[in-house]
Amino acid sequence: MITLNNTQINCEYIITDVKAETELKYRFYDLGIHKGAKIKRLKSSPLGDPVSYLAKETVIAIRSIDAEKIEVEPL
Repeated sequence: MITLNNTQINCEYIITDVKAETELKYRFYDLGIHKGAKIKRLKSSPLGDPVSYLAKETVIAIRSIDAEKIEVEPL
């Protein structure tokens, strides 16, 4: 398994697990980040953190420390 922060730009992935605390996990769910959802890494900010992702036709930014808690596999 790889985590979301170790993904390649413009590649699609399937989320296999979200290992976050309850509050952060609910925030992820509200953004469409849950087991079985597709997610695509778009680009990094100029300093490398946060990174933008495409999930459910919405562009979101996730900090690397939070992206470490999301496990994915290539689509």
